[in-house]
Amino acid sequence: MQRSPRVSHQAAAAGGIEAHSLLRVKALHAGLGASPRAAPAAAPPSSRLLLCLIFAGASIGLGSFYAGQYAGCVGGAGGTGGAAELSTASWRPHPSGCRPDYVSIIAEGAEGGPKAGKNPPQLSLPQMLWIANAVRGARPQGAPADFLVFGLGWDSEIWAQINCGGTTIFLENVQSWIDTVTAKIPGITVYPVTYTTLLEQPDAFFAAPSEPQLPRELEAACFDVILVDSPMGWKENDGQPGRYQPVYYAINNARRCIAEGRKPQVHIFVHDTNRKVEAMLVERYLSGTDTRRLGTIDGAFGRLDGALVLPRGGGARQRQQAQQQQQQQQQQQQQQQAQQQDSPPGGAGDGGREDDDWRRRRRHV
Repeated sequence: MQRSPRVSHQAAAAGGIEAHSLLRVKALHAGLGASPRAAPAAAPPSSRLLLCLIFAGASIGLGSFYAGQYAGCVGGAGGTGGAAELSTASWRPHPSGCRPDYVSIIAEGAEGGPKAGKNPPQLSLPQMLWIANAVRGARPQGAPADFLVFGLGWDSEIWAQINCGGTTIFLENVQSWIDTVTAKIPGITVYPVTYTTLLEQPDAFFAAPSEPQLPRELEAACFDVILVDSPMGWKENDGQPGRYQPVYYAINNARRCIAEGRKPQVHIFVHDTNRKVEAMLVERYLSGTDTRRLGTIDGAFGRLDGALVLPRGGGARQRQQAQQQQQQQQQQQQQQQAQQQDSPPGGAGDGGREDDDWRRRRRHV
Protein backbone atom coordinates (compact mmCIF):
# COMPACT_ATOMS: atom_id res chain seq x y z
CA MET A 1 0.00 0.00 0.00
CA GLN A 2 1.40 3.36 -0.97
CA ARG A 3 1.96 5.63 2.00
CA SER A 4 0.91 9.23 1.51
CA PRO A 5 3.59 11.81 2.35
CA ARG A 6 3.83 13.04 5.91
CA VAL A 7 3.52 16.80 5.95
CA SER A 8 4.56 18.74 9.02
CA HIS A 9 2.33 21.06 11.04
CA GLN A 10 4.14 24.09 9.58
CA ALA A 11 2.66 23.23 6.21
CA ALA A 12 -0.86 23.47 7.56
CA ALA A 13 -0.08 26.90 8.94
CA ALA A 14 1.70 28.12 5.83
CA GLY A 15 -1.51 29.12 4.07
CA GLY A 16 -1.90 30.60 0.60
CA ILE A 17 -0.30 29.07 -2.45
CA GLU A 18 2.10 26.92 -0.44
CA ALA A 19 -0.61 25.06 1.44
CA HIS A 20 -2.57 24.58 -1.78
CA SER A 21 0.61 23.24 -3.39
CA LEU A 22 1.03 20.66 -0.63
CA LEU A 23 -2.62 19.66 -0.93
CA ARG A 24 -2.11 19.20 -4.64
CA VAL A 25 0.99 17.06 -4.03
CA LYS A 26 -0.93 14.77 -1.67
CA ALA A 27 -3.82 14.49 -4.13
CA LEU A 28 -1.55 13.73 -7.07
CA HIS A 29 0.37 11.22 -5.00
CA ALA A 30 -2.85 9.46 -4.03
CA GLY A 31 -3.81 9.07 -7.68
CA LEU A 32 -0.56 7.58 -8.95
CA GLY A 33 -0.91 3.84 -8.47
CA ALA A 34 -1.33 1.67 -5.41
CA SER A 35 2.22 0.42 -4.92
CA PRO A 36 5.45 2.43 -4.52
CA ARG A 37 7.07 0.27 -7.18
CA ALA A 38 4.13 0.00 -9.54
CA ALA A 39 3.98 2.07 -12.70
CA PRO A 40 1.16 4.63 -12.54
CA ALA A 41 -2.08 3.28 -13.95
CA ALA A 42 -5.00 5.15 -15.43
CA ALA A 43 -7.41 6.35 -12.80
CA PRO A 44 -11.11 5.52 -13.19
CA PRO A 45 -13.45 8.39 -14.12
CA SER A 46 -14.68 8.70 -10.54
CA SER A 47 -11.10 9.12 -9.29
CA ARG A 48 -10.39 11.70 -11.95
CA LEU A 49 -13.49 13.63 -10.96
CA LEU A 50 -12.45 13.56 -7.31
CA LEU A 51 -8.99 14.85 -8.19
CA CYS A 52 -10.53 17.56 -10.37
CA LEU A 53 -12.63 18.74 -7.46
CA ILE A 54 -9.61 18.75 -5.16
CA PHE A 55 -7.54 20.69 -7.69
CA ALA A 56 -10.33 23.17 -8.32
CA GLY A 57 -10.73 23.79 -4.61
CA ALA A 58 -6.98 24.09 -4.11
CA SER A 59 -6.74 26.67 -6.87
CA ILE A 60 -9.27 29.11 -5.42
CA GLY A 61 -7.57 32.44 -4.76
CA LEU A 62 -4.60 31.84 -7.07
CA GLY A 63 -3.77 34.42 -9.67
CA SER A 64 -3.45 31.74 -12.34
CA PHE A 65 -4.25 28.05 -12.44
CA TYR A 66 -1.34 25.74 -11.72
CA ALA A 67 -0.49 23.21 -14.40
CA GLY A 68 -1.36 20.45 -11.96
CA GLN A 69 -4.81 19.83 -13.37
CA TYR A 70 -5.73 16.25 -14.06
CA ALA A 71 -6.32 15.33 -17.70
CA GLY A 72 -9.92 14.40 -16.99
CA CYS A 73 -10.56 18.02 -15.99
CA VAL A 74 -10.08 19.01 -19.63
CA GLY A 75 -13.09 16.86 -20.48
CA GLY A 76 -14.35 15.12 -23.57
CA ALA A 77 -12.53 12.67 -25.78
CA GLY A 78 -9.59 15.01 -25.94
CA GLY A 79 -8.35 13.78 -22.56
CA THR A 80 -5.58 11.22 -22.70
CA GLY A 81 -7.05 9.04 -19.97
CA GLY A 82 -3.59 8.61 -18.42
CA ALA A 83 -2.89 8.90 -14.73
CA ALA A 84 -1.12 12.23 -14.85
CA GLU A 85 -1.69 14.15 -18.07
CA LEU A 86 -2.15 17.87 -17.50
CA SER A 87 -4.14 20.66 -19.01
CA THR A 88 -2.00 23.10 -21.00
CA ALA A 89 -4.72 25.65 -21.63
CA SER A 90 -3.24 28.26 -19.28
CA TRP A 91 0.39 27.76 -20.24
CA ARG A 92 2.45 29.44 -22.91
CA PRO A 93 3.55 27.36 -25.90
CA HIS A 94 6.63 25.28 -25.18
CA PRO A 95 9.63 24.95 -27.50
CA SER A 96 9.74 21.91 -29.72
CA GLY A 97 10.32 18.76 -27.70
CA CYS A 98 9.07 20.15 -24.39
CA ARG A 99 6.47 18.16 -22.47
CA PRO A 100 4.07 20.22 -20.36
CA ASP A 101 2.77 17.19 -18.42
CA TYR A 102 5.29 17.43 -15.60
CA VAL A 103 3.47 14.97 -13.33
CA SER A 104 3.88 12.24 -15.95
CA ILE A 105 7.55 13.13 -16.31
CA ILE A 106 8.11 12.68 -12.58
CA ALA A 107 5.96 9.55 -12.29
CA GLU A 108 7.89 7.89 -15.10
CA GLY A 109 11.30 8.70 -13.63
CA ALA A 110 10.64 8.32 -9.90
CA GLU A 111 11.17 5.08 -8.02
CA GLY A 112 8.87 2.41 -9.42
CA GLY A 113 8.33 4.30 -12.67
CA PRO A 114 8.97 2.73 -16.07
CA LYS A 115 12.00 4.95 -16.72
CA ALA A 116 13.53 4.87 -13.22
CA GLY A 117 16.16 2.25 -14.05
CA LYS A 118 18.51 0.80 -11.45
CA ASN A 119 19.28 4.17 -9.86
CA PRO A 120 15.99 5.99 -9.20
CA PRO A 121 16.05 9.48 -7.67
CA GLN A 122 16.52 9.57 -3.91
CA LEU A 123 13.84 12.23 -3.74
CA SER A 124 10.47 10.54 -3.43
CA LEU A 125 7.58 11.08 -5.81
CA PRO A 126 5.67 13.51 -3.52
CA GLN A 127 8.89 15.40 -2.76
CA MET A 128 9.60 15.84 -6.45
CA LEU A 129 6.02 16.91 -7.10
CA TRP A 130 6.33 19.58 -4.42
CA ILE A 131 9.48 21.01 -5.98
CA ALA A 132 8.01 20.80 -9.48
CA ASN A 133 4.92 22.73 -8.35
CA ALA A 134 7.20 25.53 -7.17
CA VAL A 135 9.17 25.53 -10.43
CA ARG A 136 6.09 25.50 -12.64
CA GLY A 137 4.27 28.06 -10.51
CA ALA A 138 7.20 30.45 -10.07
CA ARG A 139 6.25 32.62 -13.04
CA PRO A 140 2.84 33.99 -14.08
CA GLN A 141 1.12 32.21 -16.95
CA GLY A 142 3.56 29.32 -16.74
CA ALA A 143 6.61 31.12 -18.08
CA PRO A 144 9.83 29.12 -17.68
CA ALA A 145 11.70 29.64 -14.41
CA ASP A 146 15.31 30.07 -13.30
CA PHE A 147 16.11 26.89 -11.38
CA LEU A 148 19.34 26.08 -9.53
CA VAL A 149 20.13 22.56 -8.32
CA PHE A 150 23.04 21.76 -6.03
CA GLY A 151 23.84 18.22 -7.11
CA LEU A 152 23.95 16.14 -10.26
CA GLY A 153 22.38 12.75 -10.85
CA TRP A 154 20.21 10.60 -13.06
CA ASP A 155 17.22 12.71 -12.05
CA SER A 156 18.83 15.81 -13.58
CA GLU A 157 17.10 15.10 -16.87
CA ILE A 158 13.75 15.15 -15.06
CA TRP A 159 14.42 18.62 -13.62
CA ALA A 160 15.56 19.94 -17.00
CA GLN A 161 12.37 18.62 -18.64
CA ILE A 162 10.14 20.07 -15.94
CA ASN A 163 11.62 23.52 -16.55
CA CYS A 164 11.81 23.04 -20.31
CA GLY A 165 12.38 26.37 -22.01
CA GLY A 166 13.71 27.88 -18.79
CA THR A 167 17.17 28.02 -17.25
CA THR A 168 18.14 24.99 -15.18
CA ILE A 169 21.66 24.95 -13.78
CA PHE A 170 23.34 22.11 -11.89
CA LEU A 171 26.33 22.54 -9.59
CA GLU A 172 28.60 19.57 -8.86
CA ASN A 173 31.93 19.35 -7.01
CA VAL A 174 33.18 16.00 -8.38
CA GLN A 175 34.49 16.31 -11.93
CA SER A 176 34.50 12.57 -12.63
CA TRP A 177 30.80 12.44 -11.75
CA ILE A 178 30.12 15.39 -14.06
CA ASP A 179 31.80 13.49 -16.89
CA THR A 180 29.81 10.31 -16.16
CA VAL A 181 26.40 11.97 -16.00
CA THR A 182 26.83 14.38 -18.91
CA ALA A 183 27.99 11.51 -21.12
CA LYS A 184 24.58 9.87 -20.68
CA ILE A 185 22.50 13.05 -20.33
CA PRO A 186 23.92 15.49 -22.87
CA GLY A 187 22.53 18.98 -23.14
CA ILE A 188 22.10 19.78 -19.44
CA THR A 189 23.95 22.81 -18.04
CA VAL A 190 26.48 21.85 -15.37
CA TYR A 191 29.09 23.99 -13.64
CA PRO A 192 31.84 22.78 -11.31
CA VAL A 193 31.75 24.16 -7.78
CA THR A 194 34.35 24.12 -5.01
CA TYR A 195 33.53 23.79 -1.31
CA THR A 196 35.92 24.76 1.47
CA THR A 197 34.16 23.24 4.49
CA LEU A 198 34.29 19.94 6.35
CA LEU A 199 31.19 18.18 7.62
CA GLU A 200 32.64 17.55 11.09
CA GLN A 201 33.49 21.24 11.66
CA PRO A 202 30.15 23.06 12.08
CA ASP A 203 31.54 25.48 14.66
CA ALA A 204 34.23 26.64 12.25
CA PHE A 205 31.66 27.39 9.57
CA PHE A 206 29.14 29.15 11.81
CA ALA A 207 31.95 31.28 13.27
CA ALA A 208 32.89 32.51 9.78
CA PRO A 209 30.21 31.48 7.24
CA SER A 210 31.21 31.53 3.59
CA GLU A 211 29.79 30.75 0.18
CA PRO A 212 31.09 28.15 -2.29
CA GLN A 213 33.46 29.10 -5.07
CA LEU A 214 31.29 29.49 -8.17
CA PRO A 215 32.20 30.22 -11.79
CA ARG A 216 32.12 33.86 -12.84
CA GLU A 217 29.14 33.20 -15.07
CA LEU A 218 27.00 32.69 -11.96
CA GLU A 219 28.20 35.57 -9.80
CA ALA A 220 25.24 37.79 -10.69
CA ALA A 221 22.70 35.05 -11.42
CA CYS A 222 19.25 34.99 -9.81
CA PHE A 223 16.88 32.06 -9.39
CA ASP A 224 13.21 31.46 -8.70
CA VAL A 225 13.79 28.06 -7.09
CA ILE A 226 16.92 26.62 -5.43
CA LEU A 227 17.23 22.94 -4.51
CA VAL A 228 20.06 21.86 -2.17
CA ASP A 229 20.65 18.12 -2.54
CA SER A 230 24.45 18.09 -2.57
CA PRO A 231 27.33 17.78 -1.71
CA MET A 232 27.75 14.64 0.35
CA GLY A 233 27.17 15.08 4.05
CA TRP A 234 26.41 11.72 5.60
CA LYS A 235 29.82 10.62 6.91
CA GLU A 236 32.13 12.60 9.15
CA ASN A 237 35.94 12.42 8.99
CA ASP A 238 35.76 11.33 5.36
CA GLY A 239 36.53 14.64 3.68
CA GLN A 240 32.87 15.32 2.93
CA PRO A 241 32.11 19.07 2.83
CA GLY A 242 28.52 18.97 4.06
CA ARG A 243 25.89 21.40 2.84
CA TYR A 244 26.87 24.47 4.81
CA GLN A 245 27.86 26.64 1.87
CA PRO A 246 24.98 25.72 -0.50
CA VAL A 247 22.33 26.66 2.08
CA TYR A 248 24.19 29.85 3.01
CA TYR A 249 24.51 30.78 -0.66
CA ALA A 250 20.85 30.02 -1.32
CA ILE A 251 19.50 32.41 1.31
CA ASN A 252 22.00 35.15 0.44
CA ASN A 253 21.29 34.86 -3.29
CA ALA A 254 17.54 34.95 -2.68
CA ARG A 255 17.75 38.06 -0.50
CA ARG A 256 20.05 39.87 -2.91
CA CYS A 257 17.89 39.16 -5.95
CA ILE A 258 14.70 40.16 -4.12
CA ALA A 259 16.31 43.38 -2.83
CA GLU A 260 17.45 44.23 -6.38
CA GLY A 261 13.92 43.73 -7.64
CA ARG A 262 14.93 40.89 -9.94
CA LYS A 263 12.81 38.27 -8.17
CA PRO A 264 9.58 38.83 -6.21
CA GLN A 265 10.18 35.76 -4.05
CA VAL A 266 12.35 32.62 -4.02
CA HIS A 267 11.61 29.02 -3.05
CA ILE A 268 14.41 27.10 -1.31
CA PHE A 269 14.29 23.33 -0.77
CA VAL A 270 16.81 21.38 1.32
CA HIS A 271 16.96 17.58 1.23
CA ASP A 272 18.12 15.29 4.07
CA THR A 273 16.99 17.61 6.85
CA ASN A 274 16.52 14.55 9.04
CA ARG A 275 20.30 14.79 9.52
CA LYS A 276 21.78 17.00 12.20
CA VAL A 277 23.74 19.44 10.03
CA GLU A 278 20.98 20.04 7.49
CA ALA A 279 18.48 20.58 10.31
CA MET A 280 20.81 23.14 11.92
CA LEU A 281 21.24 24.97 8.62
CA VAL A 282 17.49 25.22 8.05
CA GLU A 283 16.92 26.53 11.57
CA ARG A 284 19.78 29.01 11.26
CA TYR A 285 19.24 30.38 7.76
CA LEU A 286 15.68 29.59 6.67
CA SER A 287 13.83 30.79 9.75
CA GLY A 288 14.25 34.56 9.48
CA THR A 289 11.57 37.23 9.51
CA ASP A 290 11.67 37.32 5.71
CA THR A 291 11.27 33.56 5.28
CA ARG A 292 8.18 31.43 5.55
CA ARG A 293 8.71 27.78 6.43
CA LEU A 294 6.47 25.74 4.16
CA GLY A 295 6.72 22.41 5.96
CA THR A 296 8.39 19.05 5.37
CA ILE A 297 7.75 15.87 3.43
CA ASP A 298 9.36 12.62 4.55
CA GLY A 299 10.87 10.19 2.08
CA ALA A 300 12.62 6.83 2.21
CA PHE A 301 15.97 8.53 1.61
CA GLY A 302 15.51 11.67 3.68
CA ARG A 303 13.24 14.52 4.65
CA LEU A 304 12.65 17.55 2.41
CA ASP A 305 12.18 21.03 3.90
CA GLY A 306 10.75 23.94 1.95
CA ALA A 307 10.91 27.67 2.59
CA LEU A 308 9.72 30.78 0.76
CA VAL A 309 11.91 33.88 0.92
CA LEU A 310 9.92 37.14 0.74
CA PRO A 311 10.90 40.82 0.59
CA ARG A 312 12.18 42.17 3.90
CA GLY A 313 9.17 42.85 6.04
CA GLY A 314 7.01 41.06 3.50
CA GLY A 315 5.54 38.73 6.07
CA ALA A 316 4.62 41.62 8.38
CA ARG A 317 3.13 43.57 5.48
CA GLN A 318 1.04 40.62 4.41
CA ARG A 319 -0.29 40.13 7.93
CA GLN A 320 -1.07 43.86 8.20
CA GLN A 321 -2.86 43.83 4.85
CA ALA A 322 -4.88 40.80 5.91
CA GLN A 323 -5.87 42.53 9.16
CA GLN A 324 -6.85 45.70 7.31
CA GLN A 325 -8.91 43.70 4.84
CA GLN A 326 -10.65 41.90 7.69
CA GLN A 327 -11.42 45.21 9.42
CA GLN A 328 -12.83 46.64 6.19
CA GLN A 329 -15.05 43.59 5.76
CA GLN A 330 -16.31 43.94 9.33
CA GLN A 331 -17.05 47.63 8.77
CA GLN A 332 -18.93 46.84 5.57
CA GLN A 333 -20.97 44.21 7.38
CA GLN A 334 -21.81 46.66 10.16
CA GLN A 335 -22.85 49.30 7.62
CA GLN A 336 -25.05 46.79 5.82
CA GLN A 337 -26.70 45.78 9.09
CA ALA A 338 -27.30 49.43 9.98
CA GLN A 339 -28.84 50.10 6.58
CA GLN A 340 -31.14 47.12 6.97
CA GLN A 341 -32.30 48.37 10.38
CA ASP A 342 -32.93 51.87 9.02
CA SER A 343 -34.62 50.73 5.80
CA PRO A 344 -38.21 52.09 5.25
CA PRO A 345 -41.10 49.72 5.98
CA GLY A 346 -42.42 49.98 2.42
CA GLY A 347 -40.96 48.25 -0.59
CA ALA A 348 -39.26 49.82 -3.56
CA GLY A 349 -42.59 50.19 -5.33
CA ASP A 350 -44.19 52.30 -2.57
CA GLY A 351 -42.92 55.51 -4.09
CA GLY A 352 -40.52 58.20 -2.93
CA ARG A 353 -43.17 60.22 -1.04
CA GLU A 354 -43.73 57.59 1.64
CA ASP A 355 -39.97 57.11 1.95
CA ASP A 356 -39.51 60.87 2.52
CA ASP A 357 -42.28 60.94 5.15
CA TRP A 358 -40.73 57.99 6.92
CA ARG A 359 -37.28 59.62 6.96
CA ARG A 360 -38.73 62.85 8.41
CA ARG A 361 -40.43 60.89 11.18
CA ARG A 362 -37.18 59.06 11.92
CA ARG A 363 -35.34 62.36 12.40
CA HIS A 364 -37.79 63.44 15.11
CA VAL A 365 -37.79 60.22 17.09
